Amino acid sequence: MVVKGDKIVFPGGGTHFHYGADKYITSIANMLNFSNNVLNDDGNFALERGIPAYLGVLVTKTLPYPSRSFEFSHCSHCRIDWLQRDGILLLELDRVLRPGDDHQVKGSGLAPWPARLTTPPPRLADFGYSNDMFEKDVELWRRRVESYLNILGPKIQSDTIRNVMDMKANLGSFTAALNYKDVWVMNVVPEDGPNTLKVVYDRGLIGTIHSWCESFSTYPRTYDLLHA
Repeated sequence: MVVKGDKIVFPGGGTHFHYGADKYITSIANMLNFSNNVLNDDGNFALERGIPAYLGVLVTKTLPYPSRSFEFSHCSHCRIDWLQRDGILLLELDRVLRPGDDHQVKGSGLAPWPARLTTPPPRLADFGYSNDMFEKDVELWRRRVESYLNILGPKIQSDTIRNVMDMKANLGSFTAALNYKDVWVMNVVPEDGPNTLKVVYDRGLIGTIHSWCESFSTYPRTYDLLHA
């Protein structure tokens, strides 16, 4: 490497960059058309500000969320043609939204927030869990998180952790135990296990399904803490 002004250049030689790295990079730039994706930048900015965000393409894939996950949806300069193909995208939006009026939301069987975090949700039975098993899971993770904090607390500076990921969320009880902390948690349900993501959303939490054989749809250096 050779320093030239404010840049480091590779003068060439050996088996790489025979004519210098600058000419090699120029050749690639002439071949590929790079464009700036405004929405991706928005996602990156949100995560850097400590706000939950996830990259996804609604037009080509089903959103990685179970049915009836959200109470409200907001679209800001998303440039999506909602009426294309006879409004098929609206069907996907309808799938992830809970019933729209207050009466119907109350009729969904979900407890009001924040009691929803520790109240057994109706869809718990879909996985063979009883209310007693759910309550034991909540208590188990409450004690585990308390132990984590006792051990790690003195080693972590205050207000340095905001973005957290639970890499195997199960029912989301790890996140529920952190509710009193100023953090948000991305609950990841592995693709090769029980799809408990709808229980996570019924508890008022957020998450996604993912195969850990693939890269996660986010930016480098996004999270402050990973829990496995």
